[in-house]
Amino acid sequence: MRYDFKLHTRTDLSRKELMELTILVTSEPYFACELGIFEQSEGAPMGGPLSGLLADLVLENLFEAKIRTHPKWGPLVDWVRKADDTFFEWTESLELLDEFHAYLNTLHPTIKWKLEVEKDNQIPFLDILILRIDNQIQTTVYRKPTSSDRYIHYTSSQAWKEKTSAIKTLRYRAEIYCSTPVLKQKELLHLLTVFQQNGYPHHLVYRLLFSQIPEQNETNLEETVEDPPVDNLSNFFYAPYHPAAAKLFQKLKKNFNINTVYKKTTNLGNLLFKRRPPIPLQQQPGVIYCTPPCSCPLHYIGQTGRTAEIRNKEEKANINAVAKKPNKEYEGNTCNDYGYIQHYKETTHALDFDNCFILAKENHSYRRKLIEGMFIERNKDKLVNVNAGTQPNTCWKPLLALLPELDLDYHLQKISDQHQQKS
Repeated sequence: MRYDFKLHTRTDLSRKELMELTILVTSEPYFACELGIFEQSEGAPMGGPLSGLLADLVLENLFEAKIRTHPKWGPLVDWVRKADDTFFEWTESLELLDEFHAYLNTLHPTIKWKLEVEKDNQIPFLDILILRIDNQIQTTVYRKPTSSDRYIHYTSSQAWKEKTSAIKTLRYRAEIYCSTPVLKQKELLHLLTVFQQNGYPHHLVYRLLFSQIPEQNETNLEETVEDPPVDNLSNFFYAPYHPAAAKLFQKLKKNFNINTVYKKTTNLGNLLFKRRPPIPLQQQPGVIYCTPPCSCPLHYIGQTGRTAEIRNKEEKANINAVAKKPNKEYEGNTCNDYGYIQHYKETTHALDFDNCFILAKENHSYRRKLIEGMFIERNKDKLVNVNAGTQPNTCWKPLLALLPELDLDYHLQKISDQHQQKS
């Protein structure tokens, strides 16, 4: 930032303020995994938007700058780096290379480099295998020894274009990485075997891998092909993929020009293996919540686009403010129902906002207010709410009256059963 003379055109913050913010968001980082929540002791936050940039700055200024200006290593080392992987040609002895490796590992107490040298005339770099054949450098696709060669199985309930895209993508990679026709042919034959092992018919894979690409579909590998902008989203139909509905989706496209977008659904892996610890509903945004009964006993139902914890703290603060200034007037509106404050003024009964339970979760603002209104209408004799909230059309009332999930007693009984199971 010291040499960024146009910084003032992009932000009103000073360089000092930006540095303080960077330190704030990167110090004491926490991360969640299947084992719980942990504090990260070293490095930038995993997955943080600034982490990649900060890692590049550290490597550029702490390692590369020192190597360039070093009297011994500067003339010998000129590497190519992708993130934290580097590649360079070494013309000196292996003993001197080990000495350079040891020097690298002294530049930072926790960043340690792993050295890998050419073996059997080949060395991998990222997913490219660099070969030395007849004193010439050739390249092909590299696979780790742990590679399983497992892709979407032919019998998997996935859209056909998703299955073929895997084959086409790997063929495209072979076209780019393989430097000679012989290496390319070897890679394509390997892919043919792999996809046959994944259940695909031989003739289908062979056609996708070895058929001639039409010239009009060939693109310059250095150019980025962007999808055309979508102006009318009303022509898209979002649905989970199902093989029995494939013909229906084709008819929608043919007869009505409606494109189908397959959305992700819960699969067997999601059900059997939870990759993240569950977040309590009180800490999730977009919920409809309810207080336990007070001594009357009455409840209060509310909704928020934020978390229930944050909203409940505000409601507790409002109760405390009324206790200090009982003559202060509060007026409700369509967004805030001050029935709980009016109830406190009349009875001095403070509702228990610390132990609210969640009735439903809905991220969409209008639908969330509509669900809140359904709960208020169904339980209006049990509530301190003064606003009815957003109400559905009256034609739905007979049907809504049949839903036990809208009754507070249903949720209270469910909570009671859960406590008994834990005890």
